[in-house]
Amino acid sequence: MNENETRIGTVKFWHDQKGYSFIIDDETKKEYYTYRKNLAEGVTRLTGNIEEGIIEKVTFELKDHSGKDRKQIHAINVKPIN
Repeated sequence: MNENETRIGTVKFWHDQKGYSFIIDDETKKEYYTYRKNLAEGVTRLTGNIEEGIIEKVTFELKDHSGKDRKQIHAINVKPIN
């Protein structure tokens, strides 16, 4: 995993009340968790929802948030591109 590499993905859904989302990496098809504070500057929410047919493409980077007992990679600097 290269933490500085900009990736392209699709928003699986955005939970506005709780301020989190899952991003599906277009290349690897892996899902990455993100939350409101990890959105790019000036971005306050995402609008994508695959189940509802609302496709939203984003760019993002990866950040390792693993702890002692868990491995967790989050999407950060998430920014819509469409």
